[in-house]
Amino acid sequence: MPYLYRWLDVTGPPVQADALIILGGGAARAERAAEIYSLVKPDFVILSGSVDGIALKSQILEAAGIPQNVVYTVAADTFGTYDEAVQILELLQQAGAASALIVTDGFHSRRAMATYRCLTRSSQQQIVLHITGSIPDDRFERWWESKHSCDTVLIEWVKLMYYTARYGVVCY
Repeated sequence: MPYLYRWLDVTGPPVQADALIILGGGAARAERAAEIYSLVKPDFVILSGSVDGIALKSQILEAAGIPQNVVYTVAADTFGTYDEAVQILELLQQAGAASALIVTDGFHSRRAMATYRCLTRSSQQQIVLHITGSIPDDRFERWWESKHSCDTVLIEWVKLMYYTARYGVVCY
């Protein structure tokens, strides 16, 4: 049973990158980005998500001393990881970024990385992508024992199938 979660989590340690991407979702993603900002040394940071989520994440970054003039946002009306990726990759291309580090939750990392890989391949965009986790996900080691963790893992598997069928995301 642990394997069903472990397969989803493809996060690695933070690495230096031209851009630091904080995907929509919980505040833990921005908190983690603030922690690793000095290690990553990005030229710019990209925030995505809802209007309220972007505002909260922006406050977290500002409180951590990250200059607001290097923080960019993608349209808050995006619907999901695929739409975010389309807009973020366009922004990365316009900025001439050669590398990016994506910050997201471990359970979401395989689908996020596959989406970005497939989109960069189909557009022949040359960008090195890395992904790191927002928080240690020890709570998922025995994910089937918690309703919340169980729901999270199983829903992510359904989303993987949906992304394959709907968007042709097969770069797993």
